[in-house]
Amino acid sequence: MKVHKENTEVYESLYETLVDKDEYSNSRSHRINNPQSYGQHNKSNDNLTQLFQTIISFEKKTQVSTTVNEVSYNFYGVLSQLVDIKESAIFLFDETKSKLVQIDDYTTPVAVNFVNRAYKDGLLDWVFESGKLTIIPLSDKQGSRNTSLNCIVIPIMNYKNSNGVLLIFTGLSSIKNHIWEFKTIDILLNLTVRKIEAIKYKKDLKAAYQEMQTYQSKLSNDFRLSAIGELTSGIVEHIFSPLQVILTSVDLLEMENEEIDNGVTKNIKEQIGKVKNMLDPLVKFAEVKNYKASLRPCSLNEAIESYHNLVEPSLRQKNYECILDLETEIPSILSDSSSFTQLLTNIFTLLKSEAQGSGGILVQTKYKDDYVSMKIVSTDYIPVLSDYELNPTKDLSILMIKNIMKKHKGTVHMETNKYQGSNITIIFPLKREIA
Repeated sequence: MKVHKENTEVYESLYETLVDKDEYSNSRSHRINNPQSYGQHNKSNDNLTQLFQTIISFEKKTQVSTTVNEVSYNFYGVLSQLVDIKESAIFLFDETKSKLVQIDDYTTPVAVNFVNRAYKDGLLDWVFESGKLTIIPLSDKQGSRNTSLNCIVIPIMNYKNSNGVLLIFTGLSSIKNHIWEFKTIDILLNLTVRKIEAIKYKKDLKAAYQEMQTYQSKLSNDFRLSAIGELTSGIVEHIFSPLQVILTSVDLLEMENEEIDNGVTKNIKEQIGKVKNMLDPLVKFAEVKNYKASLRPCSLNEAIESYHNLVEPSLRQKNYECILDLETEIPSILSDSSSFTQLLTNIFTLLKSEAQGSGGILVQTKYKDDYVSMKIVSTDYIPVLSDYELNPTKDLSILMIKNIMKKHKGTVHMETNKYQGSNITIIFPLKREIA
């Protein structure tokens, strides 16, 4: 056996080549013998447990929330507990998918300005395409110095469709040390959006149901008015025939009997003329319901004067005075005369429902800044007007008024007071889109 001393190459022993076993042994003994490492492990488990409890607590609050503001308030409150934020807001696309709208009423000017500018400049397109959380660096000027401020943009996706974004303005430059917090935020955000959509669907369903009730009532009302119109036309025809016979007889008496007192015949003709003047508005009111409504320029003043002639006798019987203060040369409104008649009918139905004794009603019209307004002031207190905004379906007349003005893209404002009476203000825009 020969030994070659010039071979100086050294080989590791078999034990030393077992690196994995050695590292496993060292790491295991390190965790057991190092209480600090064991404490960190327990602390991590405590954090995960706390985050899990946060999700459960938030879900319970979300389930009992009834408004969008309440849901978003709970979300922002939990969000501020998870990470350090200066401002946050949730934006969802509108029905046209062309504009991001803040979901709640909380004022966030920084977020609104940022999201409008970012969406216009196309900065959010990449966020929606990637579907991932993105950090956009900003600058926050405080006094004479600038501080580091970043906007964390979290896209809200429904499968591959973009629904909106969550903006978080914070001093954090990275989420490396807050992975679990942002995973929790993503879960809470999904719960929030689903609840908001559920509230929105419920609201739309309620609005659709109310609209269905309105049109059912309108349809029933139209049938009733149509029947009244047909009946009125027949009655008026039967009244006009005897009046014509009386007029003809009076003319014959004047021709055949020269000694007859002309004052008597003149008085008969005047009284017949009064009856005819009272019946003419009734005929027009009945005819309005018998043709298909079509949009055309309509005069608000003419509609008010015609309706005033129709209801004045009944108001006078209740010892009510109705005064018209109509501004001249008011522009015409694109509508149909039947809508004006329905509007005035429902308004005067409200006013006459509380008429108990003598009183007065003032009707005013004005034209200003591309708007035509009609204001009806009554001396009576009308309780149903006190809460019409909170409960618009409480009275059918109010619901009909609001729906007619919705068709005209106009607005309604109602006030009532036990000491000052009531007033109803109707505003028609002259410039509006036609559906």
